Amino acid sequence: MVDVLEGHKDGINCLAFAAGMVYTGSYDHTIRSWDLNEMSSRIREKKNMLREDLISQKCELMSKMSDKKGKKSAPSRGKKKK
Repeated sequence: MVDVLEGHKDGINCLAFAAGMVYTGSYDHTIRSWDLNEMSSRIREKKNMLREDLISQKCELMSKMSDKKGKKSAPSRGKKKK
């Protein structure tokens, strides 16, 4: 699923494409129109946001891993015998 069309209060029973638009008819007795260019733009923006989020998560993970490598714990010393 790449996008959700919200607007009808009941299920859609017909769909038509014309002149860069999508028209939907619903059991709620309404007809809605959707601009395909706007939908494409929204889908592209979601894809870009997802890609940037994944890059950010990778950078955060790499940063945590490099912090762990740089902070090696000192060897534990047992109790001194008397």
